[in-house]
Amino acid sequence: MRPGGRVLVVEVVIGSAGESRFAGLLDLEMLVITQRGRERTEEEFRKLYEAAGFRVLRVVATEAPVSIVEGIAV
Repeated sequence: MRPGGRVLVVEVVIGSAGESRFAGLLDLEMLVITQRGRERTEEEFRKLYEAAGFRVLRVVATEAPVSIVEGIAV
């Protein structure tokens, strides 16, 4: 992706305002199905984006149990 390109991830962000027990249930489901899946904190998303050449611009809480993690390619 060219610098300045954006990526949006819609995911449960642990510790966000919209978090509920739903995040814990998703963790269990992901562990059972994928053996390695898990939910992430905002800080973990920032590290993941950075490792992929992106910078997190913002994390937007929604009324649903998910948030939108917006990143930009650097």
